[in-house]
Amino acid sequence: GIWRLFHLGVSSCQISKRVGISRGTVVNRVGGNPRSLIFIECIRCNKTKPREQFLMPRGRNNSRICRACDNTRQYGMGIWRRYRIRLVDYQRLLESQGRVCAVCHVASPEKNGSRIKRFCVDHDHTSKKIRGLLCNRCNRVLGLAEEKIEVLESAIAYLKQHTQVEDQPADAVKDCK
Repeated sequence: GIWRLFHLGVSSCQISKRVGISRGTVVNRVGGNPRSLIFIECIRCNKTKPREQFLMPRGRNNSRICRACDNTRQYGMGIWRRYRIRLVDYQRLLESQGRVCAVCHVASPEKNGSRIKRFCVDHDHTSKKIRGLLCNRCNRVLGLAEEKIEVLESAIAYLKQHTQVEDQPADAVKDCK
């Protein structure tokens, strides 16, 4: 209750009026103005967070869901519309893959230099069957190759052929400028 507010750095002079701490209610107010909410408890994660971490749509004085929970909810709705997979199933699939990309085994999609924070849902475009979760880079590689195994095998052969260059004599290597 009130002790959590002190741990969050709210001084006793700021807490002039305290409202109930039941799920999804405003934790405290400064004065009587509803726009002066300091902390709100999220109804999804049950965490008390500063007002700035909540969506405040026009015409509403407060929101009951924090931005992080709303982003997760929006993502869940998006993958359901697009792939007919629930967020719980996405989490199960991620766990079954060891929480890594199914192709390059990177643990975080952001480590590949991507701004995308979640793994992409890889699916067969003809059967619509979900194959696994990939980082953005691996998903783009498959997409640019149009999911053609021949193209990917050819690319692998090409790379193997040109990594053998180190073993050839210097005069056999063409200078690429």
